Amino acid sequence: MGIPEVFAIDFEGTTRDGVWEFGLVQLKQEEVVNPLTEICAVSAEASFFLRKSRKPTQPTEGIKPFQRYFSLFKSLRRRGIFAAHRAQVELSLLRNSWPSPGFVPNFLNETIPSHGLTWGPCIDTFVLCRRYFPQLKTHTLRDAVESFALADELQTLVRKMCPPGRRTFHCALFDAIGCALVLRHILVTIPLTLTQAMEHSLPCVRLQSQLQGNLF
Repeated sequence: MGIPEVFAIDFEGTTRDGVWEFGLVQLKQEEVVNPLTEICAVSAEASFFLRKSRKPTQPTEGIKPFQRYFSLFKSLRRRGIFAAHRAQVELSLLRNSWPSPGFVPNFLNETIPSHGLTWGPCIDTFVLCRRYFPQLKTHTLRDAVESFALADELQTLVRKMCPPGRRTFHCALFDAIGCALVLRHILVTIPLTLTQAMEHSLPCVRLQSQLQGNLF
């Protein structure tokens, strides 16, 4: 099956109101590349609250709802795996929009190729930080970035990749870039293979569910 590509993702939104912003980057040979971010249309009620509190700076005319990006996320999942800080939150938002990406590679078994109908398995940098770096204060993304001395590199990438006004924590592309840097640090420092990172991101019960290819 080969080595999967890795895409760090982050969504801003809720399962009730939907995703109103997404960001993603690819971690490729220890480089953070191929950034993409979009503001998404949400309901009028949610739009008023979210835009008032978050102040997105991208134009709002003609923007698409998150559901229109199914082909994008399906194609990414077919090529590889997602990584996120608190991945189960991001996966719940994906499943809320589309219960399944269709038939996609499992990537958990390195010797026997397998497929399933799930958005996971996913690498969770929060779980990995808590497991391998228990001395960190809170294991938040901000804490991990600061503890691993990644803040300067993050700011350099953010200035190149993020839209003006979306260059801080809790902005989707900013957090996706931070997640990619934290993941790279963990993979190199521990070290871990991608399969190990996936396995160690999941409780045993959920791991078995992913291996069996269950929908949820």
